[in-house]
Amino acid sequence: MDNEIKRECPVCKIIYNADATRLKHGRQTTCGRACSYQLRATQKQNGSEQSCTVCGKYFYRSPSQIKTKYGATSCSSECAYKIRQRTVNAPYVLVSQYDRTAAGIKAWETRRKSGKPYPDSARNKARTNAIQNLKQLGGVSKFERKAAEVLRRLGFNVGDSAVGRNQNGTFGCVFDIILPERRLIIECHGNYWHGGRWTWEVAGHSQAKNLVYEQRKCVAAREMGFDLRILWESEFKKDPTGALLTVVR
Repeated sequence: MDNEIKRECPVCKIIYNADATRLKHGRQTTCGRACSYQLRATQKQNGSEQSCTVCGKYFYRSPSQIKTKYGATSCSSECAYKIRQRTVNAPYVLVSQYDRTAAGIKAWETRRKSGKPYPDSARNKARTNAIQNLKQLGGVSKFERKAAEVLRRLGFNVGDSAVGRNQNGTFGCVFDIILPERRLIIECHGNYWHGGRWTWEVAGHSQAKNLVYEQRKCVAAREMGFDLRILWESEFKKDPTGALLTVVR
């Protein structure tokens, strides 16, 4: 092999071929298993007696074992764990969900008022990555891609991941599918995360956030002069063409 080198065995002095990668990690240092056992026995004989810093017990270590992190200070793994153990003076205090929300709002307000001055190189890199992500349909679910493909086969002019902007020109939201000729927006909703009431009783944190985002999308679509309709995942799986025709009509 190309990675092999010739090496002299430290025990029997025979020249053998050794793998350079294995030698780098401390393996294949001898020509065979018998010489390896003999080398270990010799190293153990050349060792020394050490005193454990935890229990005070005397123990014997070889030179290679002494080189390890706790080889010369602990007699066993239990004593080594006691050395590594961290002492906590004050107990941890669990932060409530209200405090987490307040801290997040405060951090967001701080970033808005005194934003971090990012260099132009970082801005250009982020812009390039965002464009590349859009070209590769990043963030578009499999459900949305399939629905768009069915609409194209039906002869509709379909727009994917259309950006909706506010009246002042700032970013508003991203719509899943848009049919510009019919002035229609289709949102592809999964049964669980987008508020399917037959799958959960009380909205969780992510579900409640999605409900607020959906309401904001409805307002933005109405301001743009579009009609927003919802395509449910369960209905699309049963009959893709029939579910989309029902939503479009």
